[in-house]
Amino acid sequence: MGRGDLLVVGPLPPPVTGQSVVTVRMKDIFAAEFGRTRIVNTAGYRGGSLRKILFKIRSHTTATILARRASGVYLSVNSGAGVALTLLVAMSTPRKVPLVLHYHSYRHIRNRWVRYLAWAAGKNARHILLSRSMAEIFRTVAGLGARTIVINNAPMVPSSLVTVPSNQESSIVVGHLSNLSQEKGLGVTLDLVESMRTIDPTVRAVVAGPATTTWARDRLEAAAHTLGSSLDYRGHIDDAGKLLFFRDITHFVFPTSYVNEAEPLVIYEALAAGRPTVATDVGSISEQLSYCENSRVISPDEDFVALATEYLFSIRDRVDCSVVVRRRYLDALARAESGIAEVVAFLKGLNGA
Repeated sequence: MGRGDLLVVGPLPPPVTGQSVVTVRMKDIFAAEFGRTRIVNTAGYRGGSLRKILFKIRSHTTATILARRASGVYLSVNSGAGVALTLLVAMSTPRKVPLVLHYHSYRHIRNRWVRYLAWAAGKNARHILLSRSMAEIFRTVAGLGARTIVINNAPMVPSSLVTVPSNQESSIVVGHLSNLSQEKGLGVTLDLVESMRTIDPTVRAVVAGPATTTWARDRLEAAAHTLGSSLDYRGHIDDAGKLLFFRDITHFVFPTSYVNEAEPLVIYEALAAGRPTVATDVGSISEQLSYCENSRVISPDEDFVALATEYLFSIRDRVDCSVVVRRRYLDALARAESGIAEVVAFLKGLNGA
């Protein structure tokens, strides 16, 4: 690594997670702005648990060495016990070097280690949070003096999604895309479709994402028996597959109960594609969908199936849905790009300490 290179430390795919996708996007942004960047992949080893741990320790040790020679450092913050490794890299970064830490989960900011991490990063470091409410919680835990920048996940989704045309289907086609699991809402989605079909038998479902657990595979098999050809399961899909997925659905649902949910990329994908969205009110999802007509959040304490059924039928005939929903995504994108510009200026030393 040459002296003066920007150092980017974080997980890259595989596996494909929200955090690894964001790291790739930030890496590309920095490469365009700085030219000379060095990447330390903290998630590159695929193997047993012990070997993964050893790989993480080795990669973070490399990062602690490189941080001392960098012109700036971007750290994607680990969750759980892994935050200790992030802390070591932060401590190894000289105080005169601009340091940015990016948080991707509420688990990150509710961990008692956050206060230590903020201390290790120093008072001039910048902390990226995904929403205003997330930033407020972070400052409460880390200390009100911590300097935060809010960058939502809108820029992290494929830009081609804004070209998806409106779906002129006369029938409702419910879509769900995730790493399919009970926590991410697969079961509730399928229950919703079955409920809606008791009212309108033309309702269909398109489900995509890997089904890596026995529970998910069994649930899909049972739904295929019940729904027959009305269920289209597409498995894992790439960016091209996402264009087809969102083209073929009329509405997107995300009834997640995942305890560490923050700001799901897939919701911004749905908004970029102009698809009205109904999701559970957890993490920062309510901010993602705030002021977004034709979309709704439902409290985890409420009956998602009943309320989503009623709402989706109530908006089925609105002709301007796609235009209005996509406009809200573009508003979010503009706000995020402003935050990214602030981070780039900080790493270049253009906006002071």
